Amino acid sequence: GDVNDASNLYKEGANAASESDGSRLSLQDLSLDIAKLSFLDACPSFIYHLYGLSDRSTDLFTLESHAKYGDTEVRSLLTRKPALATTAAVIMNMWMYSTYLLHQGLDHCYKRSIADNADVVPLDGGGMDEFIALWIGKGRIPGTADGNGLYGWTQQMGNYFGKNNPEAAVNT
Repeated sequence: GDVNDASNLYKEGANAASESDGSRLSLQDLSLDIAKLSFLDACPSFIYHLYGLSDRSTDLFTLESHAKYGDTEVRSLLTRKPALATTAAVIMNMWMYSTYLLHQGLDHCYKRSIADNADVVPLDGGGMDEFIALWIGKGRIPGTADGNGLYGWTQQMGNYFGKNNPEAAVNT
């Protein structure tokens, strides 16, 4: 495909709409939305990746300098190696955002469970519903690497490592 079309699709999105205002969500949004969070709101997995990317620095400014790593790498690949950009977007943007959603959902459930009145703690989206949408994606065929969500990517990796029988264990 055309690199400009792919870049526009990455930046502007196509199919997913925001629940709050109906605007389109993009793969770039998945990466940049996490990068905007304070460290108190970021999920541990994201901070762990930043820690590794910053040569195990614990300096907050050094960690923050890597916060947009997923977006930076995908945009670079769109011009240098376009064939890898799709995989990079799934691995870096979609995976990290789905991990964030799981942590966010767990955090909201925990806060509701310890609150005197659970109704005063909003769920604010996130959690399993959005995570499952990212995992399943569109075009998924069970037991195959078809589809464009994390399920399909996991099947590809299971094929690569010889771990599918017929599905990767994490997909069952």
